[in-house]
Amino acid sequence: MASIPVDDAYYPRDVCVSDDRQVVVACGDEAPYVRAWAGTGERLHEFPWQSDQAGPPDQSARPVCLALSPDDEFLFVGDLAGTVTAWNLRTGDLVHTLETAQSGILDLQVTRDARHLLVGGLDGTASLWELDWDFAVPRS
Repeated sequence: MASIPVDDAYYPRDVCVSDDRQVVVACGDEAPYVRAWAGTGERLHEFPWQSDQAGPPDQSARPVCLALSPDDEFLFVGDLAGTVTAWNLRTGDLVHTLETAQSGILDLQVTRDARHLLVGGLDGTASLWELDWDFAVPRS
């Protein structure tokens, strides 16, 4: 097993691993980041986060939870602003942004058939979203 330094200064808020243990993903909310590594420890992607963009950082948009699609192709990230972003795990591209009515996202779960995403909110609610895979990125 490889030891993967997910962050130099801050602890990870959430981590997940692909079923084949070939990809590890971590996010942190103290210094917002979302990163993916190969199982060997080599960094694959650093997903651009809202706080990485120009202008003052939006502290409410800190990533706090992760979920992988059952096929390990997509990464879902929930943040404290109530937004869920879907990323292509192979390319690192943003695929879709889901604006929820929840005050913040604390947990995400994808159903085994990848048809639904369960979103647990900071406001004590859970919502079930049907995933529209028309936004899927074609394989290259």
